[in-house]
Parts: sequence; structure tokens; C-alpha cells
Amino acid sequence: MLDRFTYKQMIYGLYAVIVLLLILSYQLSLSEVFKVNSRLSEEKEKLEKSKNAPEKIAKHSKMLSQLNSEVGLLDKSFEEFQENLLSTVVLLGEDYRVNIIAVEEPHAYERNGFEVQTAVLRLKGSFKNLCSFINALETKNTDGRLASTQLELVENRKEKTVGLEAVLYLQNFNKLIK
Repeated sequence: MLDRFTYKQMIYGLYAVIVLLLILSYQLSLSEVFKVNSRLSEEKEKLEKSKNAPEKIAKHSKMLSQLNSEVGLLDKSFEEFQENLLSTVVLLGEDYRVNIIAVEEPHAYERNGFEVQTAVLRLKGSFKNLCSFINALETKNTDGRLASTQLELVENRKEKTVGLEAVLYLQNFNKLIK
């Protein structure tokens, strides 16, 4: 059967068979090696990421505690927020000689999955005492945050005096359970 072909044709046929066997061996073995090698590198990346997991968890816990200190704890009821706020305001008012004129009707509304709780306080005192009071309230108060402050001169026509009043808007965020 091979007698019909010349040596040159048999060599070309041998080359063709070798090329086909190389392609077949690549398909059967080498391509699998490359796939396994790429999966190995992916698993190594996952392993590296998992080694850093405790630091990432600590970092995110710290970020969460900072967020809670900025916007207030998300699990306090409105009554707890008001009680803690009023006790803090009364103590700071005595320390900084600031009079509490009124505690206006608090209100709450829902927004973006949170209940925004707002308490409004009216205070009276000197500019220095009010500024010191507001600073102490911002640094020492862990319940909620000071959202806005409004200072205004109020004239008392009976006593013919002018006094400085501050209106403070304090807010706390409570996550709504759905």
C-alpha cells in the first residue's frame, strides 16, 4: 500500500500526521493545563484577599462607628433620643449658664428608609456662652447630631433689653424595619 507513494509524498504525509497529532495533544492536555493554571491564579488572589479580611472588617467596623457618631445610633427610639438629649442639654445649660426657653414640639418624618427625628430647642444667653454650649453639645452628645443653628437678637420691650436667642435643630436617624 505504501508502495504507491514516493518518498517525498510519504515525508509530507508524515509531517501532516505530526501536525495533526500536535493539535490533538494540545487539545487534550495543554489547553487543560492552561485552564487549571488560570484557575490557580484566581484562587491565589482569593486567598490573598481572605488573608486581609480581618483588617478590612476592622476598617469597616471603624467606619460604621464613625458614621453612627455622625448621624446618631440607628436603633434608638424617639423617646430615648429626647430623654438623653434633654438630660444632656440641662446639664450643659447649667455648666455654661444658658437658659432653656422652650422645647418645641418634636417631629419625625420618613425618608429613604430612615425615620428622621428632629427636636427643636430655644436657648437664651450671651454669645460666648451659647457658642461654648453649642461646641460642647456637638462634641459630647452621642445621640443624634446638630443639624442647624439660628442665632437672633430679641428685644424685650418691657425691660428695654436686648438678648441673644439660639434655636437649635437636633436630628437623629432611626432605620425603619421592613
